[in-house]
Amino acid sequence: MATFLSAARFYRRALLSIENDPEGAYLNLITAGEIISNFHEPSEEEALDEEARAALARIANEMEDGERLATFLRGRLRGIKRRFVGAITSMVDDSFFERWEAEDQWGSFKRDGFPGRIAAAYDLRSRFVHSGYPFGPWINLHMSQDEVQLGEPVVADRRWPRS
Repeated sequence: MATFLSAARFYRRALLSIENDPEGAYLNLITAGEIISNFHEPSEEEALDEEARAALARIANEMEDGERLATFLRGRLRGIKRRFVGAITSMVDDSFFERWEAEDQWGSFKRDGFPGRIAAAYDLRSRFVHSGYPFGPWINLHMSQDEVQLGEPVVADRRWPRS
């Protein structure tokens, strides 16, 4: 119950501040997602893609002391970002993608690109926290009616548009 209440508190802060402080609202929204994702214990299938599972199986089977090393690597691969993306995407069902709030369907979320969009949202928050580079104009409510950013922003730091 404490996890839910804590996440709800950050979510509420995000809703209350979106128009006046989009960066703060964004940080609160991602924080709410992180709290939820820490409560969500993903299965190995959710946490690791098929290629990673195959590599771990090969390590476990072919290396001396491979099982211990594979167990260690499994833990490391279940990092914060991967857990965040897995938790959020696992809680969104197909009906979410059948309706949209964008002006046109091309500006809406799609199931196949959704995990990448959630990962990018997490990366944007992380870049801001570590660099302080403002991103409020990118997420301003008045910039677009689209759910996803179309195109690539023009900024001095070439790493930012990848977020």
